[in-house]
Amino acid sequence: MQGAHVTGQLGRFAALLTALLASLGALLNYGIIATQNQAILLKNDAVIALIAASRPPAQGSPSAAAALAQRRLLDQQAADMSLQSDRLMMPHTLYAQALVLVEIAVALASVAALAERTWLLAGAGAVGLAALALALAGAL
Repeated sequence: MQGAHVTGQLGRFAALLTALLASLGALLNYGIIATQNQAILLKNDAVIALIAASRPPAQGSPSAAAALAQRRLLDQQAADMSLQSDRLMMPHTLYAQALVLVEIAVALASVAALAERTWLLAGAGAVGLAALALALAGAL
């Protein structure tokens, strides 16, 4: 009867760990989508600024010096937006890596419950903590 109690307890821990990992996975998925969308929008804005900078000045427009200053400003804005976009992709990459670890941890937790192996559940927890560490690194 003692073995059945341990098995039931292991199953409950595995279910709890899996639920926590699924929640973390959902948050990571949101982070992946949000950062990727922001990065894409910034790259798009950078391209628009570069297109505007490459247009020749209209006839009757201010002096050539003013047009050149405007062009340089647009070039700088485009470069700034592109750099911001690149910076956003770093958390995106960390979130994606963390999500892979979450999926591995869920699989390990499931196998641990089926095989009734406590050490495998501990391994799933360790992989889940590594995923959490990557997610936090991406958030900072």
